Amino acid sequence: MNNFWTLVGFEYKKIIIRKSVWVCVLLAVIATVFSVCGLIIGGNPATGMSNYDEMLMDKAYKLTLSGRQIDGDLILEASQAYQKVPSNVYPYTDSEEYQKFARPYFSVYALIDSAYTERGHAFNIDDFQTISEEDAFSYYDKRINQYRLNLQNNPSFTQQNIDRVIEIDNEVQKPFIMEYTDGYERFFSLSTTNAFIIMFLIAFTLSPIFVNEYSQKTDSLILTSKNGKHSQILAKIFTGGSFSILLSLFLSLVGYLLCMFIYGFEGANAPIQLHIPLITYNFTMIEAVFLLCITTVFGSLLMTGICLFLSSVIDRSIVVLTISTIVILLGMFNGIFPTAIEKVRFFLPSPMGTYFDVVLNQYSWNVFGINIWLYQAICGVAFIVGTLLLTLSYHNFKKHQIS
Repeated sequence: MNNFWTLVGFEYKKIIIRKSVWVCVLLAVIATVFSVCGLIIGGNPATGMSNYDEMLMDKAYKLTLSGRQIDGDLILEASQAYQKVPSNVYPYTDSEEYQKFARPYFSVYALIDSAYTERGHAFNIDDFQTISEEDAFSYYDKRINQYRLNLQNNPSFTQQNIDRVIEIDNEVQKPFIMEYTDGYERFFSLSTTNAFIIMFLIAFTLSPIFVNEYSQKTDSLILTSKNGKHSQILAKIFTGGSFSILLSLFLSLVGYLLCMFIYGFEGANAPIQLHIPLITYNFTMIEAVFLLCITTVFGSLLMTGICLFLSSVIDRSIVVLTISTIVILLGMFNGIFPTAIEKVRFFLPSPMGTYFDVVLNQYSWNVFGINIWLYQAICGVAFIVGTLLLTLSYHNFKKHQIS
């Protein structure tokens, strides 16, 4: 066992001494910083304020509303504030009336618009200004009916799936309570970029892990060494897997802490419906963060399996990196697969770290009477496929040595 950990240390040393790895990690951190700070850089000519000051102002407005129920009374109160905005000013957000009366209630408007949006007609400021008392007090009925309609219009959802999605909405506490959650919402919005950076860094770092042994003609030396046939191959696999986990957790933590320190830690126990109102999962913001970190780790393990498998059968690292990058990119774009197999995309590495894929899509499968949600399914598939690919990597490299 001591020999094994010595070999693991040796494999890590080979990663650490590569300057290109450090450069890529540094660039990843810089990209994360700019992504987090992007919305507060610059200013708004219409208000004469910096984006950072506007963020603080909006935060103060939201904190003022925190603790209030999202009900008919609050919706009508916000509507009355929007009624003071003139209709002849474009964009209306530049008007003095909007800044003074309506902007403090923008978070209310942003939360309810998806429930009142009809097919082919978005819920706009004119609709909000004239919302009826009946509609205002039926927000939660309209919300769930609109979500049901959205799912029925999605050919990827079965009726059984739709019924289950609507059913679990009973577990969500209502009425929703207003809270300031911008730190968490910013973290979620960055997840697509964060997932791409993590998966690409894994591919870049691990692509040479077996290839280098082929190109440097050290594979035969490994074969004749004391630990070559077994321990050293396992050390490479363990190093790849542990490195990918540590990297995904590190970059996720960097993004999370940056979002919290800049936008605020408030809202950890707020329901995710304050970010995506139609969703029916009974998660808080902090629970969604933990869920996303877990699925990102499983996506990283799958990416590790893909890289090590390719590295064990291809003798050029640039080819391994190119194929791995294509796999990453395939998961980044909606609509790239035919509708019949669109769900396949979610089982690629990059969507597993993307909030809008993991949480927003409430797909489920009934397996032997047990309902399995998408976020559960991708973890299971990533573990099984990743383990299989790592096992094949072990045997491929071992066979290559023997031949």
